Amino acid sequence: MPTTLSKSVKLKDQSVQAGVRAIGVAVFNSTNRIVTTSTGVVDLATYFGASTIARLEVKNSTTKYVETGISGGDNRNVGYNGAITVFFSEPVGAELEIANIITQLTKFETVCFLEYYDGTIKAIGSQNGCLASAPIYDGGGTIGDFKGGQITINTMEADLSSLYLLTGDGLVDYAAALKAYV
Repeated sequence: MPTTLSKSVKLKDQSVQAGVRAIGVAVFNSTNRIVTTSTGVVDLATYFGASTIARLEVKNSTTKYVETGISGGDNRNVGYNGAITVFFSEPVGAELEIANIITQLTKFETVCFLEYYDGTIKAIGSQNGCLASAPIYDGGGTIGDFKGGQITINTMEADLSSLYLLTGDGLVDYAAALKAYV
């Protein structure tokens, strides 16, 4: 049976700044997965309590999450491989902190929340977890060089991340789950 699209979509008149400004990171639990509805993710409190999500600001650039569809061929299954490379700038005196963040991210599966410049927040790895790989540390060589670490976060999900857009109480729950800056 063919699919019928429910409506037309007009492009916005003006583009907003692209890219991811920060990521929220929480431990993935395969027995407690985030559920999406027709209006996005409206409840995170069931999954994440107070101070369970670390918010990591990333280098101001056009950091983006790219999802590529994969098809199962004969059985018509579809999934999405996703990847985002994030850069953590290292201010003077934060060498150990950045090294610890990168080390921790490579040691366990996570659920990540991408905070975009346009104000939207989407969950990635909510069904199968995120895996961080390919850590790189750059000490910088000359004035203006990047100094800090980078890591690539990979996902393999059944659904597009856009379906896991936080809305309504989901946004309130996210804010309540963020760990304090110290």
